Amino acid sequence: MKPRIGIFGFTGCAGCQLEILNLEDILLDLFSTVDVVNFRMAKSENSDGPFDISFVEGSIMSYQVDELKKIRENSKTLVAIGSCACHGGVQYLQNFMENPWKIVYNDKKMIYSSPDTKPLSSYVKVDYLLPGCPMDKDEFVEFVKSMLMGKKPVLKTYPVCVECKLKENICLLERGIMCLGPVSLAGCSAKCPSNGYPCEGCRGPVEEANIASQAELMKEKGIDPVDLIRRFRMFTSGAKEFEEVKA
Repeated sequence: MKPRIGIFGFTGCAGCQLEILNLEDILLDLFSTVDVVNFRMAKSENSDGPFDISFVEGSIMSYQVDELKKIRENSKTLVAIGSCACHGGVQYLQNFMENPWKIVYNDKKMIYSSPDTKPLSSYVKVDYLLPGCPMDKDEFVEFVKSMLMGKKPVLKTYPVCVECKLKENICLLERGIMCLGPVSLAGCSAKCPSNGYPCEGCRGPVEEANIASQAELMKEKGIDPVDLIRRFRMFTSGAKEFEEVKA
């Protein structure tokens, strides 16, 4: 029997689900190897499970916890896709602000309590992470292939800098440009630095990242400490390593 797949979206922009649909040329071939029984963005008739693999996008608000737990209970394997699901995403930034509504809209009347949002792992066991904003669709394809062959997926464990070196890119840090490549998880093929744009760490910190050394290096190059903290927290502020960065 074909593996039963569920693809779900919670609090986020749905960009990671869209990346799956953006596979276009290989989408039909890929989906012919599995039975996609739940994918609300792409089909109208959906099942509540059980699922062999569930891919879940988006951070979780308090009122969504029960639904997430139900998906976990009905799934053999649960995969967090994208920065929001893996590390809380941009919306997690509100945890560092007092009354974010007022800050954003600059209006004293805008005083609301924002719903708390957290990554999936705050509520359920997550078997695999496919981070990024959005997740890398090629990494998604390789992950699915590995699972179909009964192999344990091999995910990147080294920093983006390795991918940059393989492409012989000129180091942006040497040019005084703030880049998080040394402490950010690879798997994106260094798309941003390869196009002259600095890595912003959307895939989260690499294992055993030397955040303090990276922060000191950036300060030596004249980068404002406040800007540094903002850059670390932009996409993955829920990651412990980035959350604890100080000026």
